[in-house]
Amino acid sequence: MALVDVKGVSKRFGGLTAVSDVDLTVNVGEVHCLIGPNGAGKSTLFKLIVGLYPPTAGSIFFDSVDITNERPYARVQRGMSIKMQAPSVFKELPVRQNIQIALQERLSGAERNAEEERLLSLLNLADDSGKLAGALSARPAAMARDRHGAGVAAAAPAAGRADRRHVAGGNLQDR
Repeated sequence: MALVDVKGVSKRFGGLTAVSDVDLTVNVGEVHCLIGPNGAGKSTLFKLIVGLYPPTAGSIFFDSVDITNERPYARVQRGMSIKMQAPSVFKELPVRQNIQIALQERLSGAERNAEEERLLSLLNLADDSGKLAGALSARPAAMARDRHGAGVAAAAPAAGRADRRHVAGGNLQDR
């Protein structure tokens, strides 16, 4: 079943065509990757899908519902989100509060608390959960990524975590 279905979507900015007649179907449980050079329209397509830009032409469906003209907040309420290449961590807030903010739209009460604890444990941040997120930004000993997963929020939905990482012995590792 199609979770995201993009049909004939185009976006023009004046005389510049950033996205031209794109068709894309992402079924439940699938993970897709858009690959292309700078300026190819990858980020623009993502912004079209989540409603940050209105399409010049075409339609966008989420879970079989036409969301082409819905505002971004309405798409979030349906369960859609985006993680662009720039980090979106509230550096001045504690790690735990960053996770709570990320989870607040889709979970509440005991379910949110359980997911919060699971994520803190999975990411080995339980001991640092009270520290300011900005204070942990230089923590990795080594990390090299060109956009792939750049700044991924700890509370990304399960499908977002299914990219190239897996947990082995409690440690996140690239495949």
